[in-house]
Amino acid sequence: HLSLSKADPEVTKLIFNNAEKRLENTGYKTWQTPFGYFLDLDLKAPGKSLARVFKEF
Repeated sequence: HLSLSKADPEVTKLIFNNAEKRLENTGYKTWQTPFGYFLDLDLKAPGKSLARVFKEF
């Protein structure tokens, strides 16, 4: 989501749907929000930050 080049929305939806099917086939319960819907999540975990900085060359 940080790159200047983005996938076609139809391709992205196909990837999400395929990932959902694969997860469900292994016993996971899945839910998808409407495509393009944003959630503001506040997650905290103890320890050093393992976040990476995105850089496009």
